[in-house]
Amino acid sequence: MEVVRRRTERWQQVKNRFYTAQEVADMLGVCTSTAYKIIRDLNNELKKQGYITISGKVPIAYFDMKFYGGVGASGQ
Repeated sequence: MEVVRRRTERWQQVKNRFYTAQEVADMLGVCTSTAYKIIRDLNNELKKQGYITISGKVPIAYFDMKFYGGVGASGQ
C-alpha cells in the first residue's frame, strides 16, 4: 500500500509540472488543436536546447516564461 501511495504522490508531482493541451487551450481561449500546435512549437524549442520533451505537454515554467514573461497564469 505504501508503494502505491508513493507512486501516486510522485505522479501528482510530475503532473503538476506540465500543462496539457486542454489547459493551454483554456488559458489562451483557443481550440485544442491550436493548443497542440503551440505545445509542439514550444517543445521543438526545448529539443533544440537539448531537453527531453513529452508530446502533448509543456513544462509550466517554460510556458509561463514564453507567454507571461515568467509570471504564471495566476499572476504569481
